[in-house]
Amino acid sequence: MLPVEILDHVLQDVHQAHKQSLKSCALVSHSFLGLTRQLLYQDIRLSLELDVPLKSSESTKSSPSRFNQFIAFLLTNSEQVASHVRRLTIDQKGFRKVDSSEAWQTTAKKLGTLLPELVRLSQLSIQASFLLDWTRSNDGLRDSLMKFCQKSGLESLEISYMSIRKEELLSFLAVPSVRLICIDSFNEHQNNGSTSTSDSNNDNEDDDDDKNQPQKAPKVIRPTKISDLTIAPKYAADGSSEVWSVVQASQTHLKSFKCYSSPYDYCILRSFQFIELAKFPVLQTFAICINMTNDDSMPRLIDLLSPLAVKKLEGSTSTESKAWPLTTLEICCDVDLYNFPSDETLDSWDWLALDQVLVDEALGNLEELEITVKTVVRGWNSAKRAYQTLENRLVEMFQDRLPMTTTKHQVRAGVPALAYT
Repeated sequence: MLPVEILDHVLQDVHQAHKQSLKSCALVSHSFLGLTRQLLYQDIRLSLELDVPLKSSESTKSSPSRFNQFIAFLLTNSEQVASHVRRLTIDQKGFRKVDSSEAWQTTAKKLGTLLPELVRLSQLSIQASFLLDWTRSNDGLRDSLMKFCQKSGLESLEISYMSIRKEELLSFLAVPSVRLICIDSFNEHQNNGSTSTSDSNNDNEDDDDDKNQPQKAPKVIRPTKISDLTIAPKYAADGSSEVWSVVQASQTHLKSFKCYSSPYDYCILRSFQFIELAKFPVLQTFAICINMTNDDSMPRLIDLLSPLAVKKLEGSTSTESKAWPLTTLEICCDVDLYNFPSDETLDSWDWLALDQVLVDEALGNLEELEITVKTVVRGWNSAKRAYQTLENRLVEMFQDRLPMTTTKHQVRAGVPALAYT
């Protein structure tokens, strides 16, 4: 028998090369089973299912769903399985609107039971639907999900299409890397088509019963650890949106800040007014999305970057200009896949002014200018290839029109942080 350390190294190579072969290794022996489970269950997905049948004709006494079976498996073998989970994605199986919040009660309880067993969880992604924020279907379900988001030890958190309260968003400052995609403000008066179980019984209860309800846990002040923030505001024009409160609260800590447009709103230019780069003193990577068919895009981008040349870093006591720590700038182009801007439109842009800003002493630490394209793919391979062709065309365009920048810095195609599907 090989030493455990060598065997573990071999199984890691098998895992990277062919996951199905690793599953076969689990059947070799009991010792193999324990080692393979550590790798097989590092990254899992929980697709939540309703507690009601998909069709009224289905019997409620049918066999347990795959979700219920998997949760039972995780809880039964928590030391060998749940304790090894490091990356977790939570979504809903299918997109169905259900009027009764009771349909989520069992799911909410199971999630609450599972959370304490995930002792090594470091990366979490919760994906609501573009069409429906199912996380608001039941108060217990939403509370369980927020406890996942606020779990200590998280290194990375991604939330998509959810409605979040401001205080909840601010609690995410304790997570080093955060991605907030199309986050909406949580309206207490909106019930999203369903109500909590307690709300459905309020008409028949006396006011004194409220005293018997469990009190909310006191707020815990968590240390600010965030250094990497990616946002795609649902509606960029809304400066009061809670997502901007996170930007303002974290800007002095951020080493990476990326702001993209969402499928809801193409007017990302209106987000520029809420970003003042002079208030990001340690920023090393910055990404901004511009609309390639809007004549205001270039002036807005130049205005956004120009203050770096005249404003000293916030907190600096020196009157001399100081090079910004920024090393990587990403320009994400929001352009229709089959409607590239005309040469006449592009010629009207002030490329020289942008070129001068990018080689200014204030950006003396800049090393790379990455050009990416906003990607919206519905699973079509032809569209993916078209985006690749479009990105190559955009890179060539920026290289040709920014000669000084191309000479001083590396202008290349980057990997977009977001790809909407």
